[in-house]
Amino acid sequence: MRTKQTKVSETHGSCRLSAFDGMTISEALDKNNASLVIRPERGASSAYDVQRLYDDDGCVIGFRLTKRTQFIVDRKVYDIDVTRGYERQCDCPSAEYSGKTCKHVRALQQALARCGQLPQKPVMQSNEDCGLDDL
Repeated sequence: MRTKQTKVSETHGSCRLSAFDGMTISEALDKNNASLVIRPERGASSAYDVQRLYDDDGCVIGFRLTKRTQFIVDRKVYDIDVTRGYERQCDCPSAEYSGKTCKHVRALQQALARCGQLPQKPVMQSNEDCGLDDL
């Protein structure tokens, strides 16, 4: 049985990235102690724990968003890859189905930019230089 897939619409609203335990945003991203809250114009807010991901050489390769929920079985984990070319990619169903930039990428990008933590442009993983100096 196939389920009907709906078209993904643009999201509008606000987002906020914050750190816990008196850490800076940069420290919190490295220790999975950062929080991203996405507040759409309509509907319920979503809160995520955010962790910066590195490869073996210490280059930033992405971010992991873990949705905060009351029950652990409802927890969802989304990885945002910053190494697949020049567009950030998320593995959430919305991004996978539509091929468009999802709310997770847009919110994280906006929040990181406000904190001065967003690189100008992600780079290909094969590049020797990480190219993500500020992350």
